[in-house]
Amino acid sequence: MAAPPSAAPAPKPGPKLADWSIDYASASRDAELVAIAATSADEAWAVGSEAVDEDDIRYFLLHLDGGTWQRRPLPPQLSADAQLNAPSLEASGSGNVWLSGDLGMDGDYKPFTLRWDGARWRTIPVGSRLLDVAPLAPDEVWALDNDGKTARRWDGNRWTTMRLPATAASLDALAPDDIWAVGDRKEADGTRQPAAMRWDGHTWRLTKTPEYRFHSEPYPYEAASLADVIVVSPTEVWALGLHDYEAGDSDTEEEEVYLRWDGTRWAKARTGFDYLPSGTEFAADGAGGFLLSPWRHRSADGTLRKIGRPPLIAGRSKTVTEADRSQHLWVADMARVPGTRQVLGAGSVELGSHGNANFRRAVVVRYDPTSRDR
Repeated sequence: MAAPPSAAPAPKPGPKLADWSIDYASASRDAELVAIAATSADEAWAVGSEAVDEDDIRYFLLHLDGGTWQRRPLPPQLSADAQLNAPSLEASGSGNVWLSGDLGMDGDYKPFTLRWDGARWRTIPVGSRLLDVAPLAPDEVWALDNDGKTARRWDGNRWTTMRLPATAASLDALAPDDIWAVGDRKEADGTRQPAAMRWDGHTWRLTKTPEYRFHSEPYPYEAASLADVIVVSPTEVWALGLHDYEAGDSDTEEEEVYLRWDGTRWAKARTGFDYLPSGTEFAADGAGGFLLSPWRHRSADGTLRKIGRPPLIAGRSKTVTEADRSQHLWVADMARVPGTRQVLGAGSVELGSHGNANFRRAVVVRYDPTSRDR
């Protein structure tokens, strides 16, 4: 029997190409950024929080305008002391930036969705929390409802809702007729298997995906699901997730799931990396490749490179101390910079377990794979 076609180009290890650089670091020593969206080479938005005192967390926006990061207040629809839960930022241009999440009010959280039109923030009525948003244009925005069973399309004035053929956790859009949502589906034997759905401009269709099983007999608590997807091109789509089974401390199995769509079918794929941190996510590099976690870059030709850490920054003093050398970069979200091969990351540089030297500075980092080509 002939061997099946390769799921992906053979991985080719390559030298480390570039490091993260620091674009912005907060003055606050107790702050972090949690989401970022870039609209052009010189404009981007980020959202984060800082501790004003032990019991007071304040959220804020950052705006990159003309090459300078400036702090901005929350939109007027959100009070200055609003408590946000899992805020997200997505954008397709300077006049189409979407901010969504949950707003904390008196111990209760209510969903919100706002859109920056280039001049002001406007409330977009939804009625439920959006799990994921994929803007293509001001009149072409796709989103997932929090239940994972409903897709929405915004035409600039109103939403159209569509029932999905399986439960989705993430979506990504390349064009109005090329949109993917991934998650899982329930099988007759009680297990859950990966699910990938595609919008072709007319309907959502469930595509066939490989099954994941640890043993020949199905486990009732066995589940394989997809948590994130990136559409690099019509013939290059990647999805990642987790396959696990847990029936007690002594009977647990777990493995990562990587699938690749080659324009015709989904197949199990290898990233080529021996280790990927938990919380792995994707970011396209603008050249047919992508970042798989903040530390791994896969080029369009399959070359694999590790991404280096950014320069050390000072913590509690004006200079980098010996304790500061133990600092770590945590990246919560990544976004491609349109028109370039660069990627921005939002997160924090932290130092813990060092007593009075501890700090957490909110940072925006930039990855430019061409920086060592020049």
